[in-house]
Amino acid sequence: MGIFWGWYLSISSIKKINEVISQNQTYNSMKPETDSPTVCFCYKDNVKVELVPAYKDFIGQDNKGRSTLPIGRGYWIPRKGQWSMADYDYDAQYITEVNEKCDGYLIPVIKILKVLKRKYFPKMKSYHLEVLSSEVIPDAIKIIKSYRDEISYPILIYWFFYLAKDCLFDNMVMKGSNSDSSGQYENENTLMQLKDDFNQVYEVISGMARANYLDKISCWNIMFGSPFPSGD
Repeated sequence: MGIFWGWYLSISSIKKINEVISQNQTYNSMKPETDSPTVCFCYKDNVKVELVPAYKDFIGQDNKGRSTLPIGRGYWIPRKGQWSMADYDYDAQYITEVNEKCDGYLIPVIKILKVLKRKYFPKMKSYHLEVLSSEVIPDAIKIIKSYRDEISYPILIYWFFYLAKDCLFDNMVMKGSNSDSSGQYENENTLMQLKDDFNQVYEVISGMARANYLDKISCWNIMFGSPFPSGD
């Protein structure tokens, strides 16, 4: 969108995105809609695309004086009528580095967990889930290796919920990130509901861990859909 120099909040940025999309015959045929702060459209297979106006940061601090250095790294995006910092590039690189330390297991686990999120705890923010996963999965792998067990996705999912349910809100941003975590959730009731959802999913997965092999496969297919990644 350009360079961000000030705190004025205008709908002009969203209008600009809408105008650009409308000029493209392919995207315009998808009937893009404005759902502030995004412009949305769907493909025929119901894959939804959300475009968010973003300005590269050349200020170095937010409107409360909090540092967002280094200048030029993050992006300002509209959220709830205000400009919010999104450290997209740093966050993506952080996930990549943690994934490498986890022998490539982190990113697939995040994708699997997002399937669960859509079905069982949809109010959880995707960014929050990524932060939590980047904190918990390295510890889960260490525990599995300490028991000399074979690492598999079902075991990683079990240990994720075992560990995550007790540290759900400890960290809301990735280590070293300037992304703004404030206002991710509307109220305390949402947080409590999310905690209850996590506990319920853990109880189900914990029960599945004690089932026989065929029952485990059946339960995993019900929860995640088939096929589910194996540990092979």
